[in-house]
Amino acid sequence: MKIKEIQYLYISSVDISNSNGPAVNEREFITSLNKKVGKSAKYLIPRIIRAKVKDLPTSSFKYSYRCTRGDTLRFIPHTITQIYLFSNIIKEYKPDIIIFRLGLLPISQYIITKMIKVPYVVKTAGPSLLNSFKNIKFANILNIIQNKLVLYILNKAISIDCVSELHKSQLLSKINNRNVFVIDNAVNTERFNVYNKEEYKNQYGLSRYNKIIGYAGNYPYTRGGKQLLEIGRVLIKEKKMEDIALVILGEDPKIDELKKIARNYDIENNVFIKGLVPFEQIPKWINTFDLGISFLSPLQSGASEQKIRQYLACGKPVICSYGSSNFIFDKKLGFVENWDDIKGIIKSVECIINMNKEEYSELSKRCRSYAEKYLSVDNQTERRLQIWESML
Repeated sequence: MKIKEIQYLYISSVDISNSNGPAVNEREFITSLNKKVGKSAKYLIPRIIRAKVKDLPTSSFKYSYRCTRGDTLRFIPHTITQIYLFSNIIKEYKPDIIIFRLGLLPISQYIITKMIKVPYVVKTAGPSLLNSFKNIKFANILNIIQNKLVLYILNKAISIDCVSELHKSQLLSKINNRNVFVIDNAVNTERFNVYNKEEYKNQYGLSRYNKIIGYAGNYPYTRGGKQLLEIGRVLIKEKKMEDIALVILGEDPKIDELKKIARNYDIENNVFIKGLVPFEQIPKWINTFDLGISFLSPLQSGASEQKIRQYLACGKPVICSYGSSNFIFDKKLGFVENWDDIKGIIKSVECIINMNKEEYSELSKRCRSYAEKYLSVDNQTERRLQIWESML
């Protein structure tokens, strides 16, 4: 059976209206899958709000009720509408493969596996699917339910993919299914591309700064924002490099804490903490950067940071922590440091921002080329399709 002959049905609870990692991953996957198989795929997803949809195959969408994490009142109608709409879809559409993107309490996906005997795959799984509930009332009971649902679905899948070897080994220690594949997080290298840096610096009020160090992703407080402000304190206040700007993008309940730190360091005039920005603006912001940063604690080191892939696609070198992004150092795309080694991080930052024009241009081109060749969402989608076809 050829790939183009296979009929796909994608079912997810991820709200692609958002700008967080899961939302971006699924939005770009949908865009890419549509490019690959066109009308041979249909999609059952939460209703889109806010997001522009011009590059999405909306004519192939069926919308379930939106599901907000932790909101029981939304979760119940979301689950009911997913099951109801699925039962309607399969009256007319006969998928050969169902693609699940699992989340909290995947009751609808569990019931769907019982309703029809169609092979299914699980996209972008990871150990975080298990024991997902923490620090809330009834967490123990909810985790028992979550684990039973997830383990059942994973064990019956014909294919599971995850983003790193660490996640693969952790999954394999929990499930009987051996059909687990590592497929790196990927980036839309058409959307995230190299644009006119000066144009966007002017647009966002950054033209007076010579060098810009940036973070573009959710939860900056724990994933690089605090380190970035410490970098700024040393470079701007101690080393008098007052032409440096620090940009922090992304939603975080501790945004005000970051602003307080900037004030305490007396660098707030050089700091731009923007919070959540529309997804369509993120490539423009990243193009203002001279380098991008991302730091995960050792407990999070198996994650595959979407922001790093976006930086590279925009031609920006990266400084990050050890883990699944060690290729940054191996492929000479930037530096990898211990997440809490501020001295080492600052040394790497200075190495990049002090490059001459020719050295930096060569590094930027290498970043972009690597993203196009190895991190393109279209390439990763093609790999998924080949794996899924081979499993039928």
